[in-house]
Amino acid sequence: EPNKTVPYDNQFGIDILMKTDTVNPCVILEPSLKKLSIGNWRDNGFNNYQIREFRSSINCSWELIKEIINNNKIDLNITLNTLVSDLVEIYRELLNSGNIYILDIMRAQGKRDQADSLKNGTPIEDIITTTNYYLTVMDFFVLSQKYQIPLIILCRTKIPTTNSKFISFITPSDDTDGCYIIFAGSFAAAKSNTSPIYGILTRDESMRLNISTMNEAYENITKLNITSLTAYIQRAKLAAKLGKRIRKKA
Repeated sequence: EPNKTVPYDNQFGIDILMKTDTVNPCVILEPSLKKLSIGNWRDNGFNNYQIREFRSSINCSWELIKEIINNNKIDLNITLNTLVSDLVEIYRELLNSGNIYILDIMRAQGKRDQADSLKNGTPIEDIITTTNYYLTVMDFFVLSQKYQIPLIILCRTKIPTTNSKFISFITPSDDTDGCYIIFAGSFAAAKSNTSPIYGILTRDESMRLNISTMNEAYENITKLNITSLTAYIQRAKLAAKLGKRIRKKA
C-alpha cells in the first residue's frame, strides 16, 4: 500500500529523480538556471536528445567525468581522488619527458594561472586538485583513454585547441555500440578560476547513447577522431596556426 503521507504519484516521481539527477548535486534541476542549449544540433540528428547540465564549478567538471566513467563500467566505483591521481601521474610523466606543449594547451583552454605555476616549478600535485583545476578537453581525452570511454565532445562554437565544433576519442578496442557525449559551452568565458559549462547528452534518461540510433549524426561528429596524445598535440598545433591565420585576415 502506498505511503499515505506522500501522494503515490509524487512518490513515484521522486523515485525517478533519485535514479537520474538528484544523485549528484552538481546536476542542475531548475530549468531557469540552465544555460546550455542544443541549438542547431537539433537539425543535425539530435532533436530527441536532452542535456543533463552540470553546475559551472571547478569541482563539478570532475563529477561529470566520474559519472560517465562509473556509468560505462558498472563494476568500477572511481572516486575523485583516483581521477586526480591519474591526471597528476600522467602529466608529471609527460612534463618530465620534456613534453611541455601540454602547458600551452592548458593555457589555451583557459587555465593560464595553472599552466604558468607548473612552468615556474610549483609541484603538480598542488595544482591539479578538484578545487584549483577544472577539466577541459585535453583532460577528458586523457581520462577517456585511460578508462576506455567512447567519448565525444560537442559544442555550438569551436572548441579551443581543436578548430572544430566536435572532437571524438574513440579507439577500435572501445565497445562501439554506445558512446557518451559531453555537450560544452561558454569556452570564451573560461578563465583560471572559471570553468566552461558542461553537460551530458542524454536520450530517454540514459547517458549512454546508442550509436545505431544516431545514424549519420554519429559519422559526422566522429570525423575528427583522436586516439593518441601525439595526435591530440598535433591537432592543437594545427588549430593554433589556423587561429593565427583567421586573426591576420580580420
